[in-house]
Amino acid sequence: MPFHVRLLTWLPALVLALSLQTATPQTFKIAKIEFEGLNQMNADEIISTTELKVGQQFELSALDAAAQRLVDSGFFKNVAYRTRPNRDQITITFVVEEAKVGSSRVIFDNFIWFSDTDLIAAVRQEVPGFSGTAPDNGDTVERITKSLEHFLHENKIEATVSYMTSQDSVGSVSQEHIFSVTGVPMPICTVHFPGAKNIPEAKLIESSKELFGNDYSNKFVSIFSTKTLFQLYREAGQLRAAFSPPLAKPEATATCRSGVDLTIPVDEGLIYKWDKAEWNGITALPDAVGCIAQHAERTTCERGQIR
Repeated sequence: MPFHVRLLTWLPALVLALSLQTATPQTFKIAKIEFEGLNQMNADEIISTTELKVGQQFELSALDAAAQRLVDSGFFKNVAYRTRPNRDQITITFVVEEAKVGSSRVIFDNFIWFSDTDLIAAVRQEVPGFSGTAPDNGDTVERITKSLEHFLHENKIEATVSYMTSQDSVGSVSQEHIFSVTGVPMPICTVHFPGAKNIPEAKLIESSKELFGNDYSNKFVSIFSTKTLFQLYREAGQLRAAFSPPLAKPEATATCRSGVDLTIPVDEGLIYKWDKAEWNGITALPDAVGCIAQHAERTTCERGQIR
C-alpha cells in the first residue's frame, strides 16, 4: 500500500502527519487510538482532547484537526501521528513530546449563576478535554477567557471575564488560574454556616461582618474562613475544624437585589484538651523543662527559670 509523508507546521508545536493513500478509496473505522511518548499525561484524558472515538468513521481531515487540538492544548511540544490499517479497521498512533510545563487548578471565582460542572462544559467548547486544570503557559488562558465570556453572553449576562494567577498557599510553588466576572455588582447580603454547633452560627456570622456588602470572591472567602474564622475553633480546642469551599447563589430579596447569598459549610471536629508533655534527650536543662511543664499547668516557675 503506497503512502506519502505530509509535514504540517503549527506554532508552537510541530505536527508530522504520516497518512495512507490507496489507489482505490477505502472506508475505515477507528479500531484503536494509541499514544507514544506520554510520561505525565493521562491517555484517557488526552484521547478526549482529540475528540476522536473508537468506532467512528475515519477521515484524514478529522485526524489533522485532532492533532491540532493536541497542539493547542499547550501540553505538547511536538505531535506526530501514523495510521495502521487492517481490512476495514484502522489504528491511529499519536507520537507526542510533552512540553516541559506544569499545569495548575482553575478557579471560577464568582460565577454565582452556574455550577463548576456547567462552566467546565462551557470551556470544553473552546478547549476540548478541559477538566479543571490548565497549562501554565501558552494561549489556553486566553481561550478559556473567551469561552467564559461567550457563555455569559449566551445566558444574557452582560459582563467581562478577568484573569489573574495566585499562589495556592504561602510558600507554595504551585499556582492557580483564577477567572472572575467583572462589571456586575455582587455584594454579599447573607451568610450561613451549616454544621456549626459548638460555636453558634450567630457568632460566626458576627465574626464575618467584614464580608457583608463587599463583592463576592470565592478565593477571598476561602482565605477568610481558614485564616480568620478558624481562630475561633482554635481557641475552643477544635484544632481540626475545616471549612468546605463556599457556595454562592444570587440573592433576590427586596433588601438585597443583585446580591449574594453565601453558604460556608463547617465540620467542627473534636475538641482537644491538654494531656501532658513528654521530653526525650534533655539532659543539660532539666530544671527549665520542669518549669515549662509547670507553666503548662498554670503554676509559677522559680526565678532564673523560663517563665
